[in-house]
Amino acid sequence: MDTAKFKIKLEEELRRLESQLSQVATKSSGSSDWEPSLPDLNNQSSAPEDMADKFEELENNVASEVELESKLIRIQTALKGIESGTYGTCTVCGKEIPIARLEADPSAITCTEHANS
Repeated sequence: MDTAKFKIKLEEELRRLESQLSQVATKSSGSSDWEPSLPDLNNQSSAPEDMADKFEELENNVASEVELESKLIRIQTALKGIESGTYGTCTVCGKEIPIARLEADPSAITCTEHANS
């Protein structure tokens, strides 16, 4: 299988996800983990409504960070598969993942039969 076009798609998606992550999280120093950006909660003069807004922002950042980092890990795993020569092989049964599935989701690691495993 020619993985060049999938590698390009995955690298583009990786950059897009990292850009989105940087808006809601910061990368932990010395690690590849991301941490949600925390709003300034130290301003004690804030009205209760302002504090509620800050906590809502924090909840939204956490939810976004978890979802985006999960996608980022899938992309990184797929890129490692390209480098190791295992890209396009189902991690459950070892069969080849259909090209149509990889075109729809280049980060897929399972065949359609095991998609929900």
